Amino acid sequence: MNSEIQTKLEKQIIDLPADFWDLDAPDSQFRQIFDQVVYYGLVIGAIFQVVCLLALLVLPAHQEEKYFSADTQSYKQANSVNLDSGSKKQVKDNKKRR
Repeated sequence: MNSEIQTKLEKQIIDLPADFWDLDAPDSQFRQIFDQVVYYGLVIGAIFQVVCLLALLVLPAHQEEKYFSADTQSYKQANSVNLDSGSKKQVKDNKKRR
């Protein structure tokens, strides 16, 4: 089957307007405006993300956050201190009960 015949049959089956298949036709006004809005929206979003990343790198940390350490060693030390104080209380309670 010839490609021209195939496209003609497809046009008949789908029943779309003739200008739909015209790829060289200029875009509609709505399409052009929509494309511009999406483009500038993406550009503004990218600029906003860059500004946020620069703010993370440049601006100083808050006083409470300067000495924050999220390592596991300090977490384990804090837990062991809590556990030690709890076990000492249990020993004192056991002595009082005797």
